[in-house]
Amino acid sequence: MSSGSNRSRPRPLAPGQRAFDRFILKRALGSGGTGVVWLVHDRVLEQPVALKFLADELLHDRHAVERLKHETRRNLKLSHPNIVRVHDFLQDASGAAIMMEYVEGWSLWTLKVDKPNQIFSSAEITPWLRELFDALEYAHHQVGIVHRDLNPANLMLNARGQLKITDFGLARNLRRSPAKDFVDLRVVGTDIYMSPQQWSGAEPTVADDIYSIGATLYELLTGKPPFYQGNIFDQVYDAVPPSMKDRLGELGVKDVEIPAAYEEAVAACLAKFPADRPASINDLATRLGLRETPAPALSPAVIAPEPPEPEVETATPFVTEILDAPAPAAAVQPAGGVGWKMLLGFLCAIMLGLMLGWLLFGAFLHPPASGTAPGKLPRPGTPWQNSLGLKFVAVPGTPGLMCIWETRLQDFTKYVDEVGRVPGDSMLSPDSTNAWKDTGHSWRNLEFPQGANHPVVGISWREAMDFCDWLTIRERTTGWLTTNQSYRLPTSAEWLKAAGTNKYVWGDTWPPPNGAGNFAGEEIHRLLPAHLSIPNFNDGFSGTAPVGSFPPNALGLYDLAGNAAEFCLDRDPKDRQRRRMLAGGSWVSSTEAALSVNTFGPIRETTRVSDCGFRCFLEFRAPSNTNSSPP
Repeated sequence: MSSGSNRSRPRPLAPGQRAFDRFILKRALGSGGTGVVWLVHDRVLEQPVALKFLADELLHDRHAVERLKHETRRNLKLSHPNIVRVHDFLQDASGAAIMMEYVEGWSLWTLKVDKPNQIFSSAEITPWLRELFDALEYAHHQVGIVHRDLNPANLMLNARGQLKITDFGLARNLRRSPAKDFVDLRVVGTDIYMSPQQWSGAEPTVADDIYSIGATLYELLTGKPPFYQGNIFDQVYDAVPPSMKDRLGELGVKDVEIPAAYEEAVAACLAKFPADRPASINDLATRLGLRETPAPALSPAVIAPEPPEPEVETATPFVTEILDAPAPAAAVQPAGGVGWKMLLGFLCAIMLGLMLGWLLFGAFLHPPASGTAPGKLPRPGTPWQNSLGLKFVAVPGTPGLMCIWETRLQDFTKYVDEVGRVPGDSMLSPDSTNAWKDTGHSWRNLEFPQGANHPVVGISWREAMDFCDWLTIRERTTGWLTTNQSYRLPTSAEWLKAAGTNKYVWGDTWPPPNGAGNFAGEEIHRLLPAHLSIPNFNDGFSGTAPVGSFPPNALGLYDLAGNAAEFCLDRDPKDRQRRRMLAGGSWVSSTEAALSVNTFGPIRETTRVSDCGFRCFLEFRAPSNTNSSPP
């Protein structure tokens, strides 16, 4: 008998059907990624309630059932008049469901459909926003939970016109559990309202809800969400939506005014980087003019024992880790929720201690200023070092600084350890016949020895971009970067400027002189006996080499040819699939074409190859521009 033969097949849900021996199904209310919600009559309490059933295809998935239990336990903590109340978790041989309060009313999405031009005025939504913000402020700061699926369909108005937030079941606790599990690593939400960080599966933060509120307000006031057609994934990461006024114009809607405060606040909510969004619900409410002054900080007595804000959770280890590196120019941020007299005394004590430390140990405690956030581009040849010890130099004709090395395994490992998001294991490697296949290796288990100071390879373009986003947020939080500076991949044009004007990085002659870089010389036959190689060339490395093993170019940049082929930010304009560009050749390159600085190859955003890595570019942007990459 097969293992699946003991599984009960759930009956199709239908009106009049009995569930869990106490409920009578009335009608379906809606469905989502987790399951379907039904209005039922509770025969014990003799009142209508809602049941959220686990989807049939997930019914026998132990993780999915545990996730529902996890949701219920967490949601039992929520008790607020504007949040739908969760009552219990139910399970028997035929199904599992969450029992919750039934709201008799309509979602804002349903009400919008019946409006002229399918839009609300700012005056109409103002009272709902006050209730929404009050509920989210409570959830964020008193319970430590983010919703993570805010959208017009999850905002209900009951018969009295009171706003109710539904489906906190997709929310996730703000505080990390000691051990990562499937709940913490799951990407949840509705795609067109999700932040870039939520798309990439990052830890949940208040900034995710702020982004979703911005997308929701954008739709309520214009009739369409910021991105609603085409490749939503790319647009969320790369594109800036038109202003709400311009969107109304695109849709042919005239004589509708969007208050300037709403335009500015919504645009800030939709910023690509969390640090550029309103810092809290209080901040957003103040920007919208719903509060004359920001609300006071919450008292420690009402905040959950563990700090809910990710900035608090992560800032301390960041500062600890960079004590031996150049000190960041970080401003002291006063902690909320402390009496002002105690706070003033505490700050004075800190300042006194810092002044005394400066007088006694100034030279020891304050390393050179090269590690602080660069206010302007340094002179060519003058390196700047970040918190990971990566060094950057200016490249003439580009809007920022280029890392002199390819990103090292030790840098990427720190990102994985801090974020807890491990890249996939699928990776292409050359086999004995020189065919590129998935041979069971990965970025941490390559077919050749890999040390901490070797370039990380076997990760995807998207994972490289996630690293850049993480590093940007990390260093803005600790003062290493300003809000108009961010890490990203270099464009192909920027990479060319860094590589120089010669045909090859080392000059115009072929073959390369010994010592020019890590290419496929005769040494590669130790790993790949049948692989093509450069005659009479031997660099000593059958795989990657430690970064900086070979001479730099005139700008001080290493390994622009060979070692790891490098992801570029932009797409290949000649490629019909609009794949990203790959530059520089690698440790397997042995031909003139492959190592020419003008040769770029296409690569999919999700493909992982054992000779592909990346280097970071630190961009200096105008403060109003929140793009992380071009469309």
